[in-house]
Amino acid sequence: MSYQTWRRRPLLFLVTALVLSTAACDRPADRTTGPPPRVYSIAVVGPTATHPQWPAISRGALKAAERYGNARVLTSAPLTASAEALDVAVREALAAKPDAVCLYVLNPEAVEAAIPLLVESGALVVTMGAGIANSSFFGHVDSNIPGGAELLGERLDVIADGGRSYVLVHESGANTLATQCADRFNLGIREHYGLQRLDERNASQSTRAAHELIREMLDQFPNVAMVVTFNADAWLAVQPDVLLGPRTRFATMPATPELWPWVRSGRAAALVGPVDGEIGDLAVELAMNGLTSERGGGGVRVVRSELVNARNLDDFARRYAEAAGTTVAELLRAAAKPESGGPP
Repeated sequence: MSYQTWRRRPLLFLVTALVLSTAACDRPADRTTGPPPRVYSIAVVGPTATHPQWPAISRGALKAAERYGNARVLTSAPLTASAEALDVAVREALAAKPDAVCLYVLNPEAVEAAIPLLVESGALVVTMGAGIANSSFFGHVDSNIPGGAELLGERLDVIADGGRSYVLVHESGANTLATQCADRFNLGIREHYGLQRLDERNASQSTRAAHELIREMLDQFPNVAMVVTFNADAWLAVQPDVLLGPRTRFATMPATPELWPWVRSGRAAALVGPVDGEIGDLAVELAMNGLTSERGGGGVRVVRSELVNARNLDDFARRYAEAAGTTVAELLRAAAKPESGGPP
């Protein structure tokens, strides 16, 4: 054996050892990985299937699930706001045996029959919208609806922009939330002595729809500056340009995409409402906190209502779309109703 051959052998052994060592490390059987994270199932039950806030709330919940990676969100909503429809929706959601239920509460009284079902299911429960006083529920996302009504009252003189009169449609007495909205609006407007309420109608005490009550008041006061409502039913049922006279504008809640074009055109003086996607997002976040940290970190999260007018609409719409994980254009497309002719 030559000296050159003998000298190369240690180098050859070293290279061979390194190659074998690297190959061994790359073998799947030798890799050390932990178990995959548990996937949690979360049922998100909305207000109603046709409620204007539901699309953004559900999108926000789905966006939160994507952020976590190990959350599976199933969305559903009752067909109507009745207690019977809500009971059916809750039973169907619980049939899938979710780890958590995020339930939007429009009317606290309508949820009473569903509470035992939720408690007995053993699922972690997070409510959204109106609060429910139940110690078994883990957390709540407060969309501050009565606070939005108070904000509307506080700012009505600014919203009126020189107008000195308004008419009001409310539903005080229909349920706790509706009564709170009427009371808080009156609290907010109490200092505005220059604004005159020419008339008001309680839709809960009438067999006629809100837009019919508005038309009745406008027949009597055709030059009133503004019509105020605490939900958008009237403005989604009948085009504002058809319902209102040339000098009359409206202000309402919530601040959903269907109404944005009317703000831009000036027919809607203002909208009041939260960034709805944040409601669904925070509800899923609360649920995941409870499911992954021995049910610690519950409590209340608040998504505050905002005043939206022509000056800040673009900023609000951008944030609204971001919270829903989509674009403003897509929200407006989804909200459009071709058969109605649409706003200008």
